[in-house]
Amino acid sequence: MNAENEWLHALPVNSHGRHMLTLEKARQLALLSPTSWCVGHYRRGYAIGKQTAYPEWDLYYIVNDNNEPLCFDDLDAAIDFLRTQLHVHRAELFLTATSIRVI
Repeated sequence: MNAENEWLHALPVNSHGRHMLTLEKARQLALLSPTSWCVGHYRRGYAIGKQTAYPEWDLYYIVNDNNEPLCFDDLDAAIDFLRTQLHVHRAELFLTATSIRVI
C-alpha cells in the first residue's frame, strides 16, 4: 500500500463501497486539491465544490438535490453553512471524478 494513500484506506466505507468523510476531512482535501473538488449532479444529498471554469476565482458552490446552486466566496463559509443551516456532518468521496458529496 502506498503510504501517500494510507489515510484513504483508513476511512470507513459505506454499503456502496464509497469512502465516508467528516466535513473537516472533506475541507482539508479541498484545500489540498481545490480544482479537482467538483460539483456533480446527484439524486440525493448535496454536492459541494469549487468551480473549475475559472480556477483563479475562489467560488465554491453547494448544490442541492434539485441542482440549485448557492455560491460562496470562501470554502469555510460553505462548510459552515452545511453544518449550521443544513445540519450536514458527513461526506462521501467519489474517487472516479475526485468529487465529494456531502450527505
